[in-house]
Amino acid sequence: MAFQGNALSTATLPSEVAGSIGNVLALTDNRDLNQLICEKWSEVVDKDKLYRWSSQSPQVEQQIAGMGIPIWFHLTKPSQLSYDLKSNKILLHWHNNTNGTLKKSAGTILISENQGKISFDRHVDSAETRMLVLERVAPDLMGLLHRQHVLFIQCDSYQEALLAVLNKVQRLYPELPHEHISSVLLEREGEFPTTLAHGVAAPHLHCSVLTEPICFVARIPDGIELHTYEGELVQLLFLLLSPESEPELHFRLLAEIAKIASNPELVQRLETARTADEFIQYFKEKKS
Repeated sequence: MAFQGNALSTATLPSEVAGSIGNVLALTDNRDLNQLICEKWSEVVDKDKLYRWSSQSPQVEQQIAGMGIPIWFHLTKPSQLSYDLKSNKILLHWHNNTNGTLKKSAGTILISENQGKISFDRHVDSAETRMLVLERVAPDLMGLLHRQHVLFIQCDSYQEALLAVLNKVQRLYPELPHEHISSVLLEREGEFPTTLAHGVAAPHLHCSVLTEPICFVARIPDGIELHTYEGELVQLLFLLLSPESEPELHFRLLAEIAKIASNPELVQRLETARTADEFIQYFKEKKS
């Protein structure tokens, strides 16, 4: 059952419903508004059952005080979570704690429920507890490819191709340490180019500033000479940059690129793309 109305008024709900509410959670982007909502609902709900999201740290909240128990300090603002849910970037699901506590990599515990009682404590030990878990969906290569990330370039060398892609990265992501990325990549790829099968290269690097991976693709119609196993000209260059904190994700995305390179029909199909939209469409056809 859902009701839409003014959260600052307890009259928004029918009296028979308002009187049966067990807990209230104020979940707007505004910390002060959340506190005000809790103050209004304290007229009908016990104070220890009033909760609110806060952007402030626990230490600051202790100094400010105010109505409502602040929770979920570690989460981004609710509107961003709502957007990520609609975009399928994150999932919410119930997890039964039958095998002990939830693994850290499995997600973030939002609510725990045991014998009808709920708690916002993230530390759960009882095997009888159910947990509402927020889990971020690991991106795949398709999710990283945007039309502005697909380039068509003419160049005479691998270094020239790398510089062209890196310049595009700098324009779209000026906050990244461009000089460091360029220096490390150019030096490493100059000595040991990351070449795969069927004319595909995949230079890659971890970047401490990143929180999400990014991928760029360069189509090189005339190809460039590199020491590949088959002796083919490199016509596709995937540049992958990933957060330092996500090594497993980095290797999984590299594996996706390697899988593409191992499919000569797909590589040839991608090499016929004349526009970024065509390239992404051919890539989608491969995924379907």
